[in-house]
Amino acid sequence: MKKKEYFEVILEDMNSKFDLVFENFQNLRDKIDENKIDSDKRNDETNKLLKFAYDDLDKKIQENGLKIEENSNL
Repeated sequence: MKKKEYFEVILEDMNSKFDLVFENFQNLRDKIDENKIDSDKRNDETNKLLKFAYDDLDKKIQENGLKIEENSNL
């Protein structure tokens, strides 16, 4: 085998390995993006639950505050 042919074979092998590496990086990037989307969705759901709990607690505090004021006027 001539040097040029050998070099071409080596280059083809290296190119195929680089292609595999790039493909794996792309797969990893896709998984990271999917996890970010899932994480954002969970954060949104958590924020909604916290807002609901805060609003409910605030309402109860306001109601109890009014009852305390009414009782102190008696």
